[in-house]
Amino acid sequence: MIHEDISKLILKFYQGVDSPERWNAALAQVCSRLSAKWILVAPFDEAGKHPFDQSFHQVPNSRFLDGMQAYATHHWRNDPTNRFAAANPAGGMFDSRVIASPEAYREHAYVRWNRDWLSSSFWQLHYSGRERHRFGLSLHRDEDHGPLNVQETRLLAMLTDHMAEAARLAARPPDLSGPDAVIVLGQRGEFMGCSPSAEAILRRADGLGCRNGRLHAADRASDIALDRAIAAMLDANATRATVSVALRRFGSDLLAVISRLPVGAHRTGIARPALLMRLLDRDVRPPSMQADWEALFQFTRAETRLAAALLAEEGGLRATAEKLGISYATARVQLASLFEKSGTNSQVALVKLLTRLG
Repeated sequence: MIHEDISKLILKFYQGVDSPERWNAALAQVCSRLSAKWILVAPFDEAGKHPFDQSFHQVPNSRFLDGMQAYATHHWRNDPTNRFAAANPAGGMFDSRVIASPEAYREHAYVRWNRDWLSSSFWQLHYSGRERHRFGLSLHRDEDHGPLNVQETRLLAMLTDHMAEAARLAARPPDLSGPDAVIVLGQRGEFMGCSPSAEAILRRADGLGCRNGRLHAADRASDIALDRAIAAMLDANATRATVSVALRRFGSDLLAVISRLPVGAHRTGIARPALLMRLLDRDVRPPSMQADWEALFQFTRAETRLAAALLAEEGGLRATAEKLGISYATARVQLASLFEKSGTNSQVALVKLLTRLG
């Protein structure tokens, strides 16, 4: 029977996985309940060699930060926790007390370094090996509190499992069962999944392929453009809503339209989808051109109406505004929004892009 306060703590992980404040508050509660000096949450790389993108909670002092800088540069190589993770890719639990006998434990070189720089003498790592990047939680206690007892260890394992599950649920990609050729990319541009029609394109390497978890175009120029477009959309300071790249192939060219997906503002240790790439055949007219624009670029109905008019008319923006019965100022505001949402910077570029789509 789980105590009510533990149930409430577990619920906080599921409710707070997309809120850094609530997630951190829940981890602080874990620290308090288990008398932890600090907690590390991190994914391990695919080979389990070392953690990356660490997220620290309840940092004890400024010396700790200096110690973690030293850890990131070279001390991670001496960390027996990482060697355990590499040897157990399916997941597991590591207790620091296994690295030496009880008599020699406190004088072990790595334990002394942890105590001096990171304020911890005992630690346990719990991690799950079900994901491409494994979710791991390392809880650290100081000399006064000693190691976790059996009951505390079981509680930590249960809490870690629930944290990992909450992170996995939040990291689920969008529905990819539809007819469109859609690809989902992660926060580092890695391939995370695709729809059946996109899978057929990748399998044939018809203009676009996937190798070692990364997308690559068929020719060098397109490949460079694709890498730059993905990097631009992953840039935290980017302002574009979408960006498009033409990909050469044997038949008609593909147009890759890349847009952002909402991503949590903090790291939970689970790879999360960040970009949605839609592949369009440039020679095939969509059944509903304007609906397609709205789906791709989140145009409003008024913006879509202006965009369609710009494609149909040879006159300038002022003449188009008059025919639509809107003011020139309103048309300028709508055009600026069209530029931002489509990733273009001129009327010519906008018309060219929309012409390709339909």
